[in-house]
Amino acid sequence: MAMSAPMSSPVGSPVGSPMSMGARRRAIRSHADGGQFRSIEVSGLSRSIQVKLASERDEFEQAFRLVADRYKSRGYEAADAGAYRFTPYHALPGTVTFVAKDGDRVVATLSLVPDNDTLGLPMESIYTDEVERLRDEGRTLAEVTCLAEEGLNPREFLRVFSAMIRVMFQYHVRRGGDTWVITVNPRHRSYYSKVLGFVPLGPCRSYSAVGDAPAEAFYLDVDEMRESVPAKYAEIFGEVLPWPVVTATARPADHADYFGSRSTQADYQTIMGVLAASSAPARSLRLADTGTEPEDDEAGEATGPCGSWHSRRCSPIVAVC
Repeated sequence: MAMSAPMSSPVGSPVGSPMSMGARRRAIRSHADGGQFRSIEVSGLSRSIQVKLASERDEFEQAFRLVADRYKSRGYEAADAGAYRFTPYHALPGTVTFVAKDGDRVVATLSLVPDNDTLGLPMESIYTDEVERLRDEGRTLAEVTCLAEEGLNPREFLRVFSAMIRVMFQYHVRRGGDTWVITVNPRHRSYYSKVLGFVPLGPCRSYSAVGDAPAEAFYLDVDEMRESVPAKYAEIFGEVLPWPVVTATARPADHADYFGSRSTQADYQTIMGVLAASSAPARSLRLADTGTEPEDDEAGEATGPCGSWHSRRCSPIVAVC
């Protein structure tokens, strides 16, 4: 699905280094959930906004309603569509949603769809060959989708978005992922390419999932980011987030049932059919989300299948020509 236009607070410790006193103080400012840190505070704002993985029904409701409202206002979907933009991809067990909250109010959201054998990725409806080429290169993919915000000024949004992608990128990498794909409106290509280092993947095409609006495909991998935008890479990966911040909690048993019956994007039977057919995404090397923090994290080490942000032992990254 097309991402909207872009208009951090580091918690943890540098990879392979003990947690500094400054990092400890920043970690203390994180909100706790059951004694474990599950959110980070966006730095540099006059108000407190926390970024986290959505875990409560109200957070999902606000997030999916926010996306629906914003997409309707831009003509990306019909004005009389349902209350929530909950796609069949949201019913997949590996899909996660990130939210930024001002108190109890969700002010920004995006979702991450790991590659899977049930539906594949949303953008494959118009970029089938391009996505398949990335798979053939041995990449472990995830698509960033359903970005929306409200009530943020441009400066606030840039800081909130940076914090959200920091949590989202670390989440994917620590589950064996190495590459992100997106579709964006052409008028926003400069931000994603110059600031985040995304590389063109496919030409501009009409995208029916967003009301036939124009879309362009881009991709980014860890090595490309480190080489092309080293400052942004350091901001996102320089300090390891606490394990609970990048661990998704189990969704309610009726999650797909509840939102599928109120979806703007598919009928209830389709949503439930996806849920029945799906299992843990076979193409993803993600770790099980058990909520148990690996022992390595206690010493500030990067964790995951490869043990390091830079390791290629488990999921090699193919060089971009």
